Amino acid sequence: MTKLPPLKAIHPAKTISPYLLSDILKQLEIDEEEFLRALGRK
Repeated sequence: MTKLPPLKAIHPAKTISPYLLSDILKQLEIDEEEFLRALGRK
């Protein structure tokens, strides 16, 4: 299992827990790098 970075580094809001985020990524089968890259897009 890949280790997710601290949630604070991703999003300032604390609405999504790291566990929920991890579960979502697993369900959608999204690569962590792709997810982080997508977050970087504005």
